Amino acid sequence: MNNSFFVIARILRDHGHKVDLYIMPAGDWSPAEDSVSDNDLIGINFKVFPFYPLPNVEWINFKEKLEIFKIYDLVMATGHVISYLKKIGIRVDLYIPYGGDVDEAYGNPKYLSHLFSRDTITSFMVEHYSAVYSARMVWSNWSRSLYPLGIPHFKAGFPNLYLPSLAELPPEHRIDDFVVCNPSRQMWATQADLNDDDFERYGGYKRNDIFVRGYLKFREKFPNISSKYILFNYGQDVSATLKLFERTQYIKDVVVYKKTSRTNLFRLMKSCDVIGDTFYEGIKNVGFQEISMLATAAGVPLITRTRNSMVASCSHFNVSDTESIAIILGHLYQNRDAIPALGKLNQLWYSSFYKQAERNLVDVVSFLSKLKAKDRLAVEDWREIPGAFSFCPIDYASAENVTQKYLESIG
Repeated sequence: MNNSFFVIARILRDHGHKVDLYIMPAGDWSPAEDSVSDNDLIGINFKVFPFYPLPNVEWINFKEKLEIFKIYDLVMATGHVISYLKKIGIRVDLYIPYGGDVDEAYGNPKYLSHLFSRDTITSFMVEHYSAVYSARMVWSNWSRSLYPLGIPHFKAGFPNLYLPSLAELPPEHRIDDFVVCNPSRQMWATQADLNDDDFERYGGYKRNDIFVRGYLKFREKFPNISSKYILFNYGQDVSATLKLFERTQYIKDVVVYKKTSRTNLFRLMKSCDVIGDTFYEGIKNVGFQEISMLATAAGVPLITRTRNSMVASCSHFNVSDTESIAIILGHLYQNRDAIPALGKLNQLWYSSFYKQAERNLVDVVSFLSKLKAKDRLAVEDWREIPGAFSFCPIDYASAENVTQKYLESIG
């Protein structure tokens, strides 16, 4: 939420917009963590949203603070903020789901059940989906649940990194002859974020274990080389991942870093030979999210699994079986001189992707500004947006139908 909207704020600032960025008051993230220099912070007014939007919030206590959003020409939102803005009569101009606010809630009957009663969650989500339907525009670059919910939306590349700053960062010092890194959250033995059927069929959400097993097969084929496997103390299954190594002689390869800022992570990734992301098969494009984008922006060969057609032109290794991963790692090790050239292909791809995603954002904001007087954008209006912005033809559904589908999904 916070980091993605910080990217949006900087891009719009660069294009002459006055931007106030409201940060969610949860966690320990701050804009400085994603900043390379003071230039990242200049020209953006940082504020804190008055509360974290969860079902138990007595929102009426914050009504006066929410009224401030009526002063803005355009309001963009993510997560459940949109429901609270609707309560005081503010229609969000651009709603950008971060994923879990739509996908997890729609596909996982246990969403938030460890915190709230079923009736509380159901009421909360019915309001949320109704509010999402009321947004003037919904932009999603991957959310799979907007289709079955019948919510009209755009699907196009979205700028989730701020490339001008990242491009300035030098790499960290190399720690070995051949360095493999899996920076993704370690989640493969735990059922969190998935329903029972999906977990039984596909395993845990990230499937880091597939990449580990591929690495171990690679090491069995090259037992005498000097190599390191980097992961982060991030996610519920760090100990489970370490146990996979502890059963082998290659536990000495493992280097565990503490969770760090995006800028530090990017510098580290630049010093690696190969990046592995996620290998879960249950969600169409789950394997090409932020880590994959960082790897391509860093100019490092990437191994992941995705069926996302939007990234088909990127020169990543798209596999999900351990033997293929072992073969790819072996080939890269034996041809280390070619790694910079392979990484450069990814870097060129991301540069092109970023330019288009930046253009998409600027075009959409410009278009919404011109059409501010319209209560609802018609299909023909959407198609007039310039650039390579792809329109997803989908029939309008009523808010009642949207919420009914949610109720049916949770039984």
